[in-house]
Amino acid sequence: MKKTLTILELFFCVAILALVGSLVMVKAKPMIAQYRFQTSVHRLAKELEWSHKVAMSAEADIDFRIEKKKNTLYCTRLTDEPLGFRGGNKELKIEQITQLFFDGEEISELKLTFTRTGSIRPEGNIQLSSSNKTLQIPLNPAQNRVIAASET
Repeated sequence: MKKTLTILELFFCVAILALVGSLVMVKAKPMIAQYRFQTSVHRLAKELEWSHKVAMSAEADIDFRIEKKKNTLYCTRLTDEPLGFRGGNKELKIEQITQLFFDGEEISELKLTFTRTGSIRPEGNIQLSSSNKTLQIPLNPAQNRVIAASET
């Protein structure tokens, strides 16, 4: 004898699936927030490294300004190159950052200058924090690059 599902049984199945799904989402929320934070920091590190490389290869000074408002970083890249180059003047919005530090001091704004000779002013370490995690981006012109983000 073949039995078909009744509406009541179908509702119970949907309710059980919804309950399991909500439990998984509660557990996954911190993991998703952590992934977004790490992605944001690595994106900023890539932009800084790109600015450093382009400043040397295009022989142009590049100003990179980082401004923190609420939980978002607003980054602006400007160049003195009169002809410009692809990606030269750019605005960037990076979310999921709750605190911005430079050499251990909390700041709300930072202006970096990448020179045509390869130096970075000011030199130091940028530290970015989320609710429970801190990542660091060392600015190291001696190695001719911005080192990728690392845990502190």
